[in-house]
Amino acid sequence: MSIKLLATVVATAVAGFFIWLFIQNNTISPNSLSTSEYANTVDTAETPVQELTPANPQQATSPVESQVKHTESANGPEPATDKAVPLVEAIEAPAIAEQAEQTAAYDIAQNPLTESSIKNLLNELRKDDALLSAVIDELRVETDPKRKKRLTLLLGELGGTQVMQFASELIYSGSSAAQMDGLNLLTKIQDSDPAAQEIVVDFLSSETESTVLVSAMNVLAMPGANADTLRTSVVNQLTPLTYSESPAVRRQSLSILSRWSQASETAPLLLAGLKDPDSEVRQAAAYASARNEHLGEEGVQALFAILENKEESVPNRRAAARALNSLSLATVSANRLKVAEAALNTR
Repeated sequence: MSIKLLATVVATAVAGFFIWLFIQNNTISPNSLSTSEYANTVDTAETPVQELTPANPQQATSPVESQVKHTESANGPEPATDKAVPLVEAIEAPAIAEQAEQTAAYDIAQNPLTESSIKNLLNELRKDDALLSAVIDELRVETDPKRKKRLTLLLGELGGTQVMQFASELIYSGSSAAQMDGLNLLTKIQDSDPAAQEIVVDFLSSETESTVLVSAMNVLAMPGANADTLRTSVVNQLTPLTYSESPAVRRQSLSILSRWSQASETAPLLLAGLKDPDSEVRQAAAYASARNEHLGEEGVQALFAILENKEESVPNRRAAARALNSLSLATVSANRLKVAEAALNTR
């Protein structure tokens, strides 16, 4: 019995020794590690793990993913592969671009334009047809007269086929307001593009509304580079308008005709204008009579009738005096002019 007890005690002691030895071999101690390894072990054990919260939750990566990426980086860049553009991005991208374009067009000419801003905008519009189309649409629907005037100025300076087509669309729209907008635009364009005057000459043959006719003739105020080609057409279109029922149309047609036609062609029309019952028509005829030697004695007497008539307005009388001073007068008529002018200046 004693022997068995002794054997049991020995066996228990041996087992305990092996258990102690196993535990000692699997326990990390400072003596079994290098200084740097031990420091890293302590820091890792003592530093709490901080949860990262990225700005975009979808961008968060797990430790496993990070390790994979680190491994890939160490092994070199991942071969390029074609990645399909998400359907949402493919749909939203054009919509965002279109919205930005419309916003840019809407912002143009909301405030007064400076010389430098006009120059910059013209450069942009020449390069971007889509932006130009958007600005034209802005002018088409604009109701603010100040912004409309700025847009008209900008597009008039720009000119070009697209702007010309828009102006033609407006004047043939049948709406008086739209026609006026189109004619204002053509008035700006005609300084640099003679085609604007060609459009108006054709338009005059079909228009009857007096306000629109006057605005249309404004486009013809100064003969352009194609004056020789258009001269006959302009004279043929404007001559009947000198007999219009509208004084404004008669006045404007006489004034414009004197710049396009030969002196001999306008002389009979000016004679009628000098005797017109409307004061403003007489004034326009008097100004247009300057240097027209084809008026003859009848024209000279008609001008004196305005100058010496105290019932006439002062602007009319001065216009008549100006015309007489530009003509070759006989001595008697020249002396008469001096007396009339002295009376006008000392009234």
